[in-house]
Amino acid sequence: MHYHHQTIVLSEHPNQSEYIAAGKKRREWISVSGFSGSAGQAIISKTAATLSPIAVTGCKPMRNWIPIGTSSQQVLLMHRRTIKWLMDRFRNAKIGIDACMISHDMATQLLAKLNAKWSRLVFPSQNFTDLIWKENPSSLQRLFIQFIGFTGREPSSKIAEVRQWTRMQPPAVPAYSKSAPTPSHMHVGTLITSLSNIVHLLNLHGSDIPFNPLFYAYLFISLDKVILFLDSSKLTDDTEDYPHSQD
Repeated sequence: MHYHHQTIVLSEHPNQSEYIAAGKKRREWISVSGFSGSAGQAIISKTAATLSPIAVTGCKPMRNWIPIGTSSQQVLLMHRRTIKWLMDRFRNAKIGIDACMISHDMATQLLAKLNAKWSRLVFPSQNFTDLIWKENPSSLQRLFIQFIGFTGREPSSKIAEVRQWTRMQPPAVPAYSKSAPTPSHMHVGTLITSLSNIVHLLNLHGSDIPFNPLFYAYLFISLDKVILFLDSSKLTDDTEDYPHSQD
């Protein structure tokens, strides 16, 4: 297990989606009460807990929580404010954050800033909030197929368009290479993390999020396969082989 001095608890979901189910609202749960806005970050150390909210209108301050201040509506600026706050207070620090909750580009930018203070990000193998949240209200709602009369198109035709887009992508040749592209440089598939795009492509609906047809999953479309990554308990006899039938 990684040892670190501070832990950042984010509001985001691994799919980088603004739609968050009750069981994924880690920052709201760890805040105990009061701050239930849709965006913000909690910073926790051994001796203090700090909150960087975006939307906390009408919320009362929480005991033992120190507000950093309100940033703009842009998530990038919120991350930068949090990192600046940490840089002003800590040196040679290890700051833990769930790698699934932050994009590669964002992590690269934050690492560059932290290195200036001889600090770095640490990516624990497990989200510590999940380890202590024993009564997490996870969703086990089943998926169902949205029929062609409602969607207007079969999934196979939309998947064919994704494959065509994949084939059209330029080879991933390193900038320093002077050699001609080889088959290993060609794109072989597309990983889709956007929940709304997954629902649209497969004509599948769920109810992981209240009043919303989305469900948590990842979709990989290769040139000859369709693979859906999700909790298998949400599948029924009708939906278990459904993604494979669209190959």
